[in-house]
This record gives sequence, C-alpha cells and structure tokens, in this order.
Amino acid sequence: LAATRLWVKGGTAGSGNEQLDGPSDVVNDAAGNLYVADRNNNRVQVFDGNGSYLRTIANPGSGPGQFLSPVSLAFDGDGNLYLFEMGGMRVQKFAPDGTFLREWGGEGVATGQFTRPLPTGSTATFTLPSLAVQGNAVYATDPGAFRVQVFDREGALVTAWGGRGSGVAKFEPEMDVVVGLNGDIFVADTGNSRIQ
Repeated sequence: LAATRLWVKGGTAGSGNEQLDGPSDVVNDAAGNLYVADRNNNRVQVFDGNGSYLRTIANPGSGPGQFLSPVSLAFDGDGNLYLFEMGGMRVQKFAPDGTFLREWGGEGVATGQFTRPLPTGSTATFTLPSLAVQGNAVYATDPGAFRVQVFDREGALVTAWGGRGSGVAKFEPEMDVVVGLNGDIFVADTGNSRIQ
C-alpha cells in the first residue's frame, strides 16, 4: 500500500480557520470527516475527507462543555466524541450534534483521576494522555501515573492497571493506547522500547 499525500493543512502556526498551533491528535468520524485537536488554540477543527474546512468546536474555559488544551480525541460507535483536555485533566463526552453530555476525571492521584505528567527528556516535553474507545469501554492513558484507566461510556471507572517500571503491565514515560479489531488492547510503552 503506497502512501499518497492528498492534502495538507497548517504549516505555519496561527489561530485562523485552517491554521493550527500544536495539533496533537486527529481522528475521523463515521462519515470520514477529520477532527483535529488544535491544542494551543483550545479548539477542535473539523475538515471533510478532501481537506475542506467544515467548522470549529471551541468553548475555552474550565466549566462543563468547556475545554483548554485538547490533546486526544476518540469516537464511539454511536458517533459521540470523547475529548481529553489538559486544562482540567479530564475526559469530556459530546453528542454527535456537539451537545455536552458529561465529564469525568480531574487532576489528582486517585484512581479515576489523572496525574499531570512531568516534563521528560532534555527538551522538557510532556507525555500527553491518549484515548481509545471500543464497545462500551473508554481507555485512557494516565502517563503522569504510568497507568491505563478504563471507564464505561458514562464515565464510571471499570479498572486500572500499570505503575512505573519495566515489568509486565508496567510503563515508562510516553504511552499511547489503541484497541484492536478483536478487542485486544495495545499500549505503546516508549520508555521501555516496546508494545504491550
């Protein structure tokens, strides 16, 4: 399968439509539209599959339905959008029409909360949380606590695992999570140079 460059957006940081500043994630909905987490602009930009700008989802702030620094996006089978935002260290869920539905998490060390990650490496970059949705489960990496947390689609905590280290189900900085077609969970454990 050969890669073909179809279109490019951004290239110069900016805050206008079709400009990006710190894009951190891109996902597509069932219609093939692309949703881009435009982190430093505190918004999500939406493009069709041909790269045409459709709309912006933005409501900067810390209240329900508001977000600062969105870093990870995922859709469920019903078309609901899940967004992880660093401003509140929380997951927010939006209906297909953009209506705010619920939020969970918040900054903290307890299970069900998210620990703000510390800078890693000589360039002082942050490991960003990531989301994946499969069936009724929402998987969220919590790199500040070196763990993966699993919630149901209403935000109730189901389970969590991890911790810092190199053993089985232990992680080092920089994590990403994806769910395979058969339901297997894969975690990129960059600090240990492996996939679990």
